[in-house]
Amino acid sequence: MKILKKVFVAICLMPVLASAQQLDCTSSTSNSIQSQVESLSVALANASWTHNDLYEGQVIVFSAKVHAHGEVSDDVDENGYRTQFYIASAETEIQIGTNGIEHTYLNVSAITKEKVKELERDGRFHLVEKGIELGNIQVSRDLPLAQAAYVEFEPVKIYGTIGISPGQNSNWEFLARVSASLGYAHGRSTKPNVDNTNNFYVGQDYGLSLKHRNFGQLDFDRGVDGELTKYNPDSTASREAYVRLGYTYSFDERSSITFSGEKRSFRFGPDYEKSRRYMLRYQRRF
Repeated sequence: MKILKKVFVAICLMPVLASAQQLDCTSSTSNSIQSQVESLSVALANASWTHNDLYEGQVIVFSAKVHAHGEVSDDVDENGYRTQFYIASAETEIQIGTNGIEHTYLNVSAITKEKVKELERDGRFHLVEKGIELGNIQVSRDLPLAQAAYVEFEPVKIYGTIGISPGQNSNWEFLARVSASLGYAHGRSTKPNVDNTNNFYVGQDYGLSLKHRNFGQLDFDRGVDGELTKYNPDSTASREAYVRLGYTYSFDERSSITFSGEKRSFRFGPDYEKSRRYMLRYQRRF
């Protein structure tokens, strides 16, 4: 009941805070670099399948995305793309259960450059997003997955999105996303009999979205950071993976609610852990 009360208070406060001018969260420095909160969210979830029953039951999940950028331009090139350049970007998530903070995650990108454009509604596939991230660092601690500490360093990550809409008057859109990265990982378990892992890895993420202008969006996402070879239970490498299915309904351009189910997994060599969450999330974009 304590968790439910905290979630209720958080959800009630978010629209009030979001309406405050301070939550535009744009501040300038003398070097004309601006920092901005992209989104904030709070969710109520039910966790299960964890390695220890202590981490099962109702949890609260808070998340945020922020970035810093130079001067923003609305100019588009001859192909309709608008260039976005971020000097630093960060994404974080905190899960709180009956045992306190159970899961923390922080991902920081030093430099991000991407090109985006509106999807043309002509019944053909179009590349609507392409980008590159340099100097990514991920740090996490996930007690439901017996993860005491996990660190990834990615020198480079590339990504892109293609989309199609049947016609000018259609309300439907279909998007497909993919990304690839290379990096080095270090994993340490909460179990004393499990060895630390240190290895190079290949990151592979992809996602599919079906969107209707009036009825919302259905998303499927899948990702693995591990060896490029087929899964080998005798390997001593770390392997982080997730799969997620969700439905999002947008109240307006900035506020939305998402119902989702996801499975996270982690492997310390032969040891394999997993966790499942069913989640109701409210998000506010800025």
